[in-house]
Amino acid sequence: MSALLALLAEWGRNAPYQTRVQDLFAGGSGRLNGSTLLNPASVLLSGAVDQLFAASASDWLWFADNAKVVDQVNNLPSSGIVTFE
Repeated sequence: MSALLALLAEWGRNAPYQTRVQDLFAGGSGRLNGSTLLNPASVLLSGAVDQLFAASASDWLWFADNAKVVDQVNNLPSSGIVTFE
């Protein structure tokens, strides 16, 4: 539960979108999430094919791009962020 609260604290802080994504993915100097990161080591793949749909310019989509699972991303605006696993 403390890891989830740390992630929520970082996501809700008053910082630019790109900064919060970077801090959650790889860490940064002003982050509130401490050592809790969202990266391929901490996010598990479901093993199922997913179709992801972007709804706004501030979407951060995660998907697998490997031989076992091929996810599909739809409607991603140029300012959206995609993380490949």
